[in-house]
Amino acid sequence: MLDHLHRASLIQIARAAVEGAVRRKQPNISAPEEAALLEPAGAFVTLRNKGELRGCIGLVEPTSPLWEAVQRAGALAATQDFRFQPPRPDELPESRLEISVLSSLEKVDDPSTIKVGTHGLVIESGMKRGLLLPQVAREWGWEREEFLQHTSEKAGLPPSAWCEGAAIYSFTAKVFGEEDDDAQELYLHLKRAEALALLKQHLSTANLIKHCLAAEVVLKGLAQALGEDAPRWRLCGLLHDIDYDITVKDMSRHTLVAEEILQRQGIDEEIIAAVKGHNNLAPRDTALAKALWAADPLTGMIVAAALISPAKKLAGIDAAFVLNRMKEKSFARGANREQMASCQELGLSLEQFITIGLNEMQKIAPQLGL
Repeated sequence: MLDHLHRASLIQIARAAVEGAVRRKQPNISAPEEAALLEPAGAFVTLRNKGELRGCIGLVEPTSPLWEAVQRAGALAATQDFRFQPPRPDELPESRLEISVLSSLEKVDDPSTIKVGTHGLVIESGMKRGLLLPQVAREWGWEREEFLQHTSEKAGLPPSAWCEGAAIYSFTAKVFGEEDDDAQELYLHLKRAEALALLKQHLSTANLIKHCLAAEVVLKGLAQALGEDAPRWRLCGLLHDIDYDITVKDMSRHTLVAEEILQRQGIDEEIIAAVKGHNNLAPRDTALAKALWAADPLTGMIVAAALISPAKKLAGIDAAFVLNRMKEKSFARGANREQMASCQELGLSLEQFITIGLNEMQKIAPQLGL
C-alpha cells in the first residue's frame, strides 16, 4: 500500500522528471529505498496548467519499478503528448501534477461488472488499443456504456467496438496529486475543490456542511500530530456525513448511502470503513476510524463552548475552557463524552485532543461563522 510518504516521494520524482524534460536537463533523481516504490507497476502522469490539460502519458504494463515508471511517464507527459504544446519553463510553477498508479489489467467477460469511478478501461482489437483512466469517466459524468464507447473511440475503433468483439480489460488506480491552489498540498482521490463540490451536491444543510468542514481540519490536524496520512484523513473528515440529508429519516441507512456515493468516486475502502464505523456499521479497527469516531462529537462540543463565551467566537476560548464545559453533564448533552474520551486509543490525552481540534477549527473560524 502506498502511504502518504510514498505518494509525496512519487510526486517529487514526477516533478523533477517534468522539469528536467522541459528544461532539457538531466533530472537529479536517485533510486528510492522504499520497497513499495521498487515494486513493478504501471503509472500515468497527468500535467495541467491553470486547470487545462497539457499532457497525460503513462506505462500500462508493470515492466519497471514504480518510481521508474513515474519518472518516465512524467518526462513523456511533458514533452511527448502531441495533442498539446509542451509547457514552457516559465509555466512550470503554475503546473500541477497528478499520478495514477495502475493495478494489473483484468480481462472483462461481463461488461456489467465494470464500476464507473472505480475501474479504468483498456479496449483493444488487432493493433489498436485505447485506455481511459477511472477518473476520466467520473469527471465527464459518463455511465458505463458511455465509458465503453469513449474507450473504444480512444482506440481508434467505432464506439460500438466494445460489444462487437473487441477485448475489454479493467484496472483500478491509486490517484493523487498536487492541489490547484498550492502544489505543496497533496490530495488523494479527489482534489479538495472536487470533494467539497461533491459534498454540497448531496448535503445542503448549512450547519452540517460547517460540521464537515470542522471535521476535515480536525482530522487533518490529528493526522499531522500522529504522523498519519493527512490527505486521507482530511478527505474522510470532509465527506463522512455526505448522505446525512438523504438518510435523516432513516438513520439505519446513514453511511450506507455514503458508501455508494464514495465508491462511485473511487474512494478506497479504508476511508469508507471509517465513515461507516462512525455510525456503528463497520469495525473501528484503524487509526483513521478511531480518530473520526472521537472527533465527530468534538466539533459540536467546541462550537457549543464558543457560543457561550462572551465573544461567541472560537478565538475567545481555549482547551481548558472546553474541558471544563465537558465536565458539566448538562452542557451540550448531544456531544458524547465517552466517544470523545476514546481519543486515548490514539495515544492522546483528552486535553491534547481538544487542543488539536480547537487549534484547527480556529484556523477556519470565518468559514464556521465563529
